[in-house]
Amino acid sequence: MVLTAHTVNTRVGSAAVFQDDPVLTFLDEHVAPGEEIFAYPYCPMYYFLSSTTNPTRYSLLIYNYNTSAQFHEVIQVLEQHKVRYVLWDTNFQTKKVAALFPASVRIQPRDLIMEPYLDSHYKLVKVEDGVRIMERKSEDHSN
Repeated sequence: MVLTAHTVNTRVGSAAVFQDDPVLTFLDEHVAPGEEIFAYPYCPMYYFLSSTTNPTRYSLLIYNYNTSAQFHEVIQVLEQHKVRYVLWDTNFQTKKVAALFPASVRIQPRDLIMEPYLDSHYKLVKVEDGVRIMERKSEDHSN
């Protein structure tokens, strides 16, 4: 397996990867080092490798672990800081939560907090392997 890895240059140095990451490439092309992005519900490697920052105090934000108040706090921060890009890893909820938190109760669509917010305040730029790259809509919401 080690023989299939190759080296890529990132903003923080070289990293060995099995395949190039189009999300990281997008961040390198569209986001300045030090700029705020939000990775939902959990993608901390993007903050590190792209040298960007998380505007919230949460590196993990998932239902039945975080409270509704914490979800609303994150939304408030995204609004206050006008965070331009959000990375939404749809695979995390569908594939990883059950394995990591087997006793977790599945959330009902009517109880979702973050997803309706993201859909209404961000536009989809591209999807890469289940990661939605979303850009904040303009203030007049004409985008």
